[in-house]
Amino acid sequence: MRSDDIVNVMYRENFPRFSQSACAQRFFNSEKAMQGNKIRRQIAFAELRSATSSVGSRRKKLLDDHVNEKFECLLQSINEKFEKQTAIFAEMLHKTIESIMQTMYKIIVQSLDIHKYITYPKKKTTEKFGSQYKLSYAMGCRWQERQEVLPAIPLTTEPTQPKWGIDP
Repeated sequence: MRSDDIVNVMYRENFPRFSQSACAQRFFNSEKAMQGNKIRRQIAFAELRSATSSVGSRRKKLLDDHVNEKFECLLQSINEKFEKQTAIFAEMLHKTIESIMQTMYKIIVQSLDIHKYITYPKKKTTEKFGSQYKLSYAMGCRWQERQEVLPAIPLTTEPTQPKWGIDP
């Protein structure tokens, strides 16, 4: 609301007692008084602040030191708990890795142990391949060792002629 509107409202409310100019003067005086009080309060607060600033700064410094000390103590306890949790996690991770490595070792050993997984019926195997082949394969012999037991198979692409005693 503008000041003219306020003066008009004051004039209408107090019409029989005051004139419009008296209402306006009264309004402006009250505005000046309020601004004066505001300025005086600000000055008083500034003086009070400056008077208590030396005492307040010491109290503030003590309070800040106390808060910093408590905060450092809290950080230290959190850090200790974090270190404990990290150590526990590292130990669990180490045990897990060891367990995985042992399991992988067992799998590799079992995969190399062929005779556990490959089983042939005895009758058919001995009839088809002979007992030497079965034993060498079941024992997990190397290819070079198996070649000694098995007959050599030619790996040439040239056609071979049967040896029936006929030479071309």
